[in-house]
Amino acid sequence: MVYPEDIKFRFWGFGDDALAVRVDGELVLLSCFPQWVTDFKEHTEHLWQSSSADSEKYPMANHHSVVGDWIELKANEPKEIEILLGESHGGIFAAMLCVQVEGVEYDRNPHRNGPTLPFFKTEEFTKDMVEVIYNQLHPGEATCEMGPVFNDFSHVSPTSRYPLVYDDPVEPAPPLTAEDHGPEMRTWTTVDNKQFEAIYKTRLGSTIVLENSRRKQKQVPVSLLSPEDREYVNLLNPPQFKIDLSKSSNQRTLPETTPWLETNRRLQIVDYQFGVRLKPATADLDYNYPLEVEYFVFGEEATGDNYVLLDRKSDIFTPSPENKGEFVMMGDQEVEMKLQAVNDEGSMRGVRYGGYLVTITDKDGYIVQYKATHEFLFKNLNNLRNVPVGKHFNENCNRVMPDRPKDVDRFTITL
Repeated sequence: MVYPEDIKFRFWGFGDDALAVRVDGELVLLSCFPQWVTDFKEHTEHLWQSSSADSEKYPMANHHSVVGDWIELKANEPKEIEILLGESHGGIFAAMLCVQVEGVEYDRNPHRNGPTLPFFKTEEFTKDMVEVIYNQLHPGEATCEMGPVFNDFSHVSPTSRYPLVYDDPVEPAPPLTAEDHGPEMRTWTTVDNKQFEAIYKTRLGSTIVLENSRRKQKQVPVSLLSPEDREYVNLLNPPQFKIDLSKSSNQRTLPETTPWLETNRRLQIVDYQFGVRLKPATADLDYNYPLEVEYFVFGEEATGDNYVLLDRKSDIFTPSPENKGEFVMMGDQEVEMKLQAVNDEGSMRGVRYGGYLVTITDKDGYIVQYKATHEFLFKNLNNLRNVPVGKHFNENCNRVMPDRPKDVDRFTITL
């Protein structure tokens, strides 16, 4: 590790069952789960012990933080760092490694008033990484949004703050639908090359009703129109479909767990396979143009008020006599959903199946039909299309932070 300025700091960390840090071959931090659970500590405490009165005082992960020795780095002079993580008997694994820089004042954790220290890092976290970390991290226990970055090119001050930023909520433009493709005064051409101006009103079987500028209506056989005008009429009259989401699920049978988790509610994992099926709901009206079929499947946070985009796929489908207007599109892979609590009083945290949106769009980009379990999905479709699969969003379909654990969700020892 290296830093562009002189810096004095120490690690705070915890490992279940073991975390060890050496710098230039010297042990500067050793944290093991208490010996009444495992014998790691009994066999390692003679190797290193903390000299800080704050050691094993404040919650970190599923126990308490151990405070390491002070380390001094000279500007741009690297030192070798080794970090060891270990697990012995299975169960819940946790490990955290944070940094305290000498002379820096830190925010306090509302739970027992310990310092909210930045994670040790050699490069800045991406938004995706922060969301994964924060989804399991109690607020105030540590932060991804400040502190030094141990490399020789970032030049991030130990006191720098770089809060996670989400785009300002934007009222999205409504999606283009068949209504936006509405009739307009246009020039029509017949097969014998006669032209006239009129507005399309409706279709009656093999004829259409047109209205001129004097609001006089007349019926014209579709067969008498030019190929371009027949296409225009057909695009205004797409077939309607019966839309069904295909959803199959399989709850995994988990292997026998460690006795250390006998008091915890068991992890639940359900694998889902999603897809969409279309069947014609109206008679064939000579519509043989490509349609884009797209689906979005989302989950609901079990303990929060946000949603997760679980799956998304689109494909092109052209109704024809050969396929009888039927179409099936399945997801490329199974989607895993988990629920788990780390203590008997805590919440079962994770994601449950929530609902879906299916859209059918014509070749000109107009949505001719859709089906949704929640209307806000379609209303905010243009925002939803910007949400990556696996990320969280709100009812405006803007990306947001995942739900954070609450105090009741803490591991029993740190409650």
